[in-house]
This record gives sequence, C-alpha cells and structure tokens, in this order.
Amino acid sequence: MVKNKMKNLLVAMAIILGGSSIFISNAEAARSEEVLVSYIHTINTAVQLNFTHSHAYKILSYVNGYTRTSSTKNVTTLSRSLLGYTDTQITYTYKTY
Repeated sequence: MVKNKMKNLLVAMAIILGGSSIFISNAEAARSEEVLVSYIHTINTAVQLNFTHSHAYKILSYVNGYTRTSSTKNVTTLSRSLLGYTDTQITYTYKTY
C-alpha cells in the first residue's frame, strides 16, 4: 500500500515537472515583433515622384533572433511603363533562430 502511494506520488510529480517544462519552452519563444514583409517602390522621373506603398506586415515569433534577406522584382505594368512609372516590389524573407 505504501509502495503504491509512493509510486503514484512519483508519477504525479513527473507529470507536473514535465508539464512545466513545456510552459517554459513556450515562454522562451514568446518574443515577437511586427516586421515588414513587402512593399512597392514607385518612381516617375518625369514628374519627380518617388514613394512607397502597399506595405505588408506580419508578426514574427522567435527565440534568440532572426536574419532578413531581401529580393526585388519589377512589377511595372505596360500601361504604367508608358506613363513613365517604374514599380519595384521589395520582399523580405525572415529566418528565426
């Protein structure tokens, strides 16, 4: 009888300690930051326009930090090109660690 109670107590303690370690690891990953994912940079040299628009953001969760790489793509349509505009989409990719 005493062995059963001791065994049950040890099992209960193992479950409690194991469960608390799950909460600790989730707390470590609780760092988050709103980051810019993409936007469009528009230029028209004929009328001296230079601005950004269509900004997209997301919440990035990480433990220790993150790195960011960027890529660009010309997204100018034919009609906007004929009007002298150049639209470049800038996209950021994040890797967490």
